Amino acid sequence: MTKLDLRHFQAILALRDHNTTVAAATHLGLSQSAISHQLKEAERRLGCKLFNRSGRLLHLTTSGESIASSAERILAEIARLERGLNPGAKAEPNQVIRIATFAYSAFRWLPAFFKDIQRDTPGLEFEFVSTATGARIEVIECGQADLGIVAGDVAADEIHAIEIFSDDLVCILPKAHPLAKKAYVTAEDFMADPFITYSMYGEAGLEEELLWSKAGIRPRLVNAGHTDAVIEMVKAGFGLSILSRWAVDAACTEGEVESVPITSTGLSIQWSAAYRKSHPEFEALTQIAMSLRNWCATARFPK
Repeated sequence: MTKLDLRHFQAILALRDHNTTVAAATHLGLSQSAISHQLKEAERRLGCKLFNRSGRLLHLTTSGESIASSAERILAEIARLERGLNPGAKAEPNQVIRIATFAYSAFRWLPAFFKDIQRDTPGLEFEFVSTATGARIEVIECGQADLGIVAGDVAADEIHAIEIFSDDLVCILPKAHPLAKKAYVTAEDFMADPFITYSMYGEAGLEEELLWSKAGIRPRLVNAGHTDAVIEMVKAGFGLSILSRWAVDAACTEGEVESVPITSTGLSIQWSAAYRKSHPEFEALTQIAMSLRNWCATARFPK
């Protein structure tokens, strides 16, 4: 396995050509903090110094120059490879939007949106980006994803967010569980059972922030790794969980699990589409986010 990713090669090459992190970041459509992070990460992974500072300018070391030279050839070869895979295509490549779906893996409705928007924009393509547990805005800031679907407030100056829909968090539990008969459950009701979670990381905007922290208590966690696995574990009677209502509607409709509101007033959460203010395709991403908000407001969502 290589120590550097393509983004590291792009950052080092951009620094060689532009000599400052501000100019390199502008060239790549990233924030200055993101490009600085990538350069430092490359040094850490390789265990050698790649650049020296002279006033405001950064100059590559011998090692850095060697990597930049190789990066130029590698990136050019990748571009030729991609063009060669579709020789009959137009010279202008399709626009690919990389989507990161934070928190949940069960975004069953997004592909339906992709289909609808592609009818109006035939050259537009979408890809899902795999993200590590707990990695949220950082994935967008560093350029790994173009657009992220996030829950709760987005507290980052360099990120623009458009609210796309709101939903409720609900408790999901086996059909025969005694709590299924309650009108609503409280934080204390979760203490008697294992809590099945897709992530051991307490994510902002979800139950960690809205329920456990406020109550000052937390159940014993059992990690299932993925949203679909959480539902299956609950269905089999291994414990309880909390998910957004849209994520469990299908399972509840099919009679696999029950859902119960949380607290007497419910736990409402806001989902947003987030992307970098400095992204070179900012206007296009804004249009996509607005289209997604309008699409979610129709009867097609969240079915």
